[in-house]
Amino acid sequence: MPETSAAAPANLPKSDQNLIWLDCEMTGLDPEADRLIETAEKRKAVLQIGHLERFNSAIRKLVGMIREPRFAEVHRLGSFAERGTDVDVVLDLMIHDIDILLSLVPSEVAEIRAAGTPVVSESIDIANARIEFKNGCVANVTASRVSREPVRKIRIFQPDIYLSLDYRAQELVVAKRVQNGGGGSFFSSLWRSTRSVRLPGRPQIVIEKVKIKKEEPLKAELESFIHAVRTGEKPIVTGREGREALKVALQVMEQIRLHTDRAKAAEQI
Repeated sequence: MPETSAAAPANLPKSDQNLIWLDCEMTGLDPEADRLIETAEKRKAVLQIGHLERFNSAIRKLVGMIREPRFAEVHRLGSFAERGTDVDVVLDLMIHDIDILLSLVPSEVAEIRAAGTPVVSESIDIANARIEFKNGCVANVTASRVSREPVRKIRIFQPDIYLSLDYRAQELVVAKRVQNGGGGSFFSSLWRSTRSVRLPGRPQIVIEKVKIKKEEPLKAELESFIHAVRTGEKPIVTGREGREALKVALQVMEQIRLHTDRAKAAEQI
């Protein structure tokens, strides 16, 4: 597990230093994560996990628009760097999107299928996972650290509406089918710009860019942590939520191993 940061902001009295800020995602073994959570709960400490994307302004806006997610397409692609290659890309990158999906889909994971391969390191450098939830929602998640162009996007499909979010640009675009050819704007107070597309004999599609007040995610994360310490409120990313993302990530890694074993066995036939 990466080193834990026991962060005590300078402007807090010493009596309030019973807190833990894990400044990155949980990437350790299950028992290590469990011990960290148990320790925090016994000490009545505030434990916040550093899933930085939860504090992305666009994600925080997206959360309020999720109604009935049916399909999600996620890409987190980056170029190769030596940092993080001691762990698979699932724990290095994909775990952030797993956490986002678990926060958006109100259901438990039912089934996972995954594949991945090393490319330039000894660890898995590119991976794809198909995560199906018990409510029927399916997510297709790809993470790579050997791509030429950086991409960090998530697309959510719901009945009558499609949401496309760019993590890097902190932008959110929504396309919505307008019933009966009606006009007007969906959540009109949120939109910055609107355009409408209509094809003969087809429903009208309204495409809108959501108004977002962009904020530095790390600053928002620190402010959220300090607020939780001062008020005693639950952190935005709790230890148990971090533990659940880790659990699913480890299941993805296991499915990659099984897929690799099946492929090797097939070659020997």
